[in-house]
Amino acid sequence: MFNLPGITSTIKALVQSPNQVLPHVTVPTLLSLQVPLIVPLTSVRALVLDKDNCITVPHAQEIYPPLVDKLHELQQKYHVVLLSNTLGLGTSSSSITTFHGIPVLPHTYQKPHPSLLPQVLSYFRSLPSSPDKPVPTHPSHIAFVGDRLFTDILLANSMGAYGIWVRDGIAEGGKYNNIWAGMERQVKTWIERKGRKAPEVNQLNDEKQ
Repeated sequence: MFNLPGITSTIKALVQSPNQVLPHVTVPTLLSLQVPLIVPLTSVRALVLDKDNCITVPHAQEIYPPLVDKLHELQQKYHVVLLSNTLGLGTSSSSITTFHGIPVLPHTYQKPHPSLLPQVLSYFRSLPSSPDKPVPTHPSHIAFVGDRLFTDILLANSMGAYGIWVRDGIAEGGKYNNIWAGMERQVKTWIERKGRKAPEVNQLNDEKQ
């Protein structure tokens, strides 16, 4: 599906604030993500995961087998939801479904449309909280995880949350044959050569909130 709003948002970000597409943390694959999360991610209570080339082979409907245990580990420690441009798109906000046991956030627009930001916070705030698994109440409590800089990471930075870039996709050393993904890497390198870094995530003064 052609993502005109996403392209428009990306162009605007690259012109006004190029570091919006830079991740705070880079991991080769989701398997490399340490649990519990370490600095700078210690305030994170919830993860927003991409689907294609992050937890599944692109466009597949089964979780990549080596990632099953890792996803279970993440769900035990954090609130986890899927936000994908190929899953849950065009569904009602009251139609929470699951993908192999992981909740799927319904949405009307594709990433990184700004309308997704309040939807993400609203979803997490609706969940039950516990001392061992508190719900996020602030963007600094959330990390977006995905393989695309111009959608997953841009959305994270637009929200004031953390962005975790899954550099190689589902398998370390792997390459997703996608012209846009290749262009994103080149743009990232160009921005970093200019000394830019990912935007700072503002923390709550009172972490009990």
